[in-house]
Amino acid sequence: MTFSEQLKEVETLKTGARSKEKGPHNRDNTHPMVYVVFASLLLDLLAFTMILPLLPSLLDLYDSRDSSGLYPYLLSQVKFFQHLVGAPDRFNSVLFGGILGSMFSFLQFVTSPLVGGLSDAYGRKPAMLLCLTSRRGNIGISFNLLPGLLLRVFFLLTSFSVD
Repeated sequence: MTFSEQLKEVETLKTGARSKEKGPHNRDNTHPMVYVVFASLLLDLLAFTMILPLLPSLLDLYDSRDSSGLYPYLLSQVKFFQHLVGAPDRFNSVLFGGILGSMFSFLQFVTSPLVGGLSDAYGRKPAMLLCLTSRRGNIGISFNLLPGLLLRVFFLLTSFSVD
């Protein structure tokens, strides 16, 4: 490319004449499905974090109604970790929520390759339908921690989203 051709290219970039051409960075080439995917991811992440302000009240509910003994055991483990790191007592619900969030991330890390393999073997639509139907089973709130936690683990094992 000669110097005069380079100057012409710089001038076309300055005037914006090149933006009318078709190219990968042209905004007119954005597929409408990108907006649908973006909106679904936004709703998914909002739904994932919507429970966080209610977490202390939900933990109090589990504390008063848990008959399986799982909540007191998990709370003792959280208190052990709290004393280990030197966190104040008022952060018990934050630590408990962090442990639940870590469980979510860990199980999704473990099962994402499995769900991806199912998707490769049987197709994307059947795998997503399986995951969406498993998600429907976790909508209700259990007043006992053990069934709620088991439902959550099942949901996480069949999760096929960005969460």
